[in-house]
Amino acid sequence: MFKVSDNKYIEDCRDIPSYFGLKVASAVFQQIMDAMLSDCELAISYLDDILIKCNLREQNAEHVKAVFMKIKEYGFTLSEEKSEYFLPQIKYLGQITDKNGRRPDQSRAGAIDNMPALKNMPVLQAFLGLAYYYQTTLLTCTN
Repeated sequence: MFKVSDNKYIEDCRDIPSYFGLKVASAVFQQIMDAMLSDCELAISYLDDILIKCNLREQNAEHVKAVFMKIKEYGFTLSEEKSEYFLPQIKYLGQITDKNGRRPDQSRAGAIDNMPALKNMPVLQAFLGLAYYYQTTLLTCTN
């Protein structure tokens, strides 16, 4: 996972017409990240987080090196404090992934059980959004 330097991001966004403003900044940044990692088969990104997946540590080191080279090529920098390597399990976007697969992070998924009574439309929409996000990993959705 890495954090990019603001200067490079600002330089990349100079060509975007100003009438788009900040509303599309995250989408533009995601496009930049996708383009940067397009050659790195086992690397995926969501905004400024990059995950590199591999089963063997030796292969993982090669993939990490390839991603580092791409990051350098694009002029981004890494935050050493926020970077983690060779983890047996990760928490990412409300999911826990390890050698056994993917499952919901119970600290986040517990919000479904603790949802207040569905008294109005915004609360109902929040519940449905959360339930939809976790539907593929929660076995107790029908309870």
